Amino acid sequence: MNKRQRELMRRFGPVDSWLLPASDIEHIIRTGACRHGLPDIARCRDCFTAAMLRRQVTLLAERLGCSPEDADAVSKTLCDQYLEEVSR
Repeated sequence: MNKRQRELMRRFGPVDSWLLPASDIEHIIRTGACRHGLPDIARCRDCFTAAMLRRQVTLLAERLGCSPEDADAVSKTLCDQYLEEVSR
């Protein structure tokens, strides 16, 4: 384990306690909407990946002490900025 991995473990705890659970992935598949018009978000690499990234960042923000509402806002802001930069 390298120094960065040790720091993440110290801040967030064991990976299993903050890694996106299967139930969240299932929820994204069942309720997520594709902005490209596909009927199933899981068929769209862009939308599915973005939705999973947003949920994962939300979980990490909650783990650091944010309220669920603040964690959602942090996730939306950070992920939107990141995804915008990546798409350029």
